[in-house]
Amino acid sequence: MRLAETNDTGKVKIITEKGNNCIEKAIQTTMEVALGLSSIILNNTGYVETVLNFTQSINDTQKLNIDFTYNSNDRFSYFLETTLYRITTELINNTVKYAKATQVRIVFNYQKETNLIYFTYIDNGIGFDLANIEKGSKGLGLMHIQQRIQVTKGFMKIETSVGNGMKVYIELPVIDLVNEL
Repeated sequence: MRLAETNDTGKVKIITEKGNNCIEKAIQTTMEVALGLSSIILNNTGYVETVLNFTQSINDTQKLNIDFTYNSNDRFSYFLETTLYRITTELINNTVKYAKATQVRIVFNYQKETNLIYFTYIDNGIGFDLANIEKGSKGLGLMHIQQRIQVTKGFMKIETSVGNGMKVYIELPVIDLVNEL
């Protein structure tokens, strides 16, 4: 039975839930494939192109709209590009799983003068109580992100509260820029 063929609210709810589950499975599969291929894609195209491809595949599901803007397509070391990519996909994964968001804005800003990357991630989801997450075992994804940032001697700030989405600000030093080919 299709959604357009019924006025029964119970059936509409079931059909809608099944549709949403299929979309979420498609997003999860896309994320798993992207993570599996990320080393090849990152190596060939770099962080920006890899994220553009990844976010387009998420946008195609029409479950979540991701606006990714950037000011540089410079290449960085494989380690830094992998770190950035893992941070980006972990944040998107958290948004898909928990935030019930419809919009994400990601800004990648590389400042050559200071050799710093400024990364901003904002979603319009349900937000959460950061203090409770940090105390418990639920925030493993955020802990992994913080560990990655510490390894690169970077800085991260999270702003969120219940009902108000999430904003993540990250600053990473670029020690090992790879020249454009």
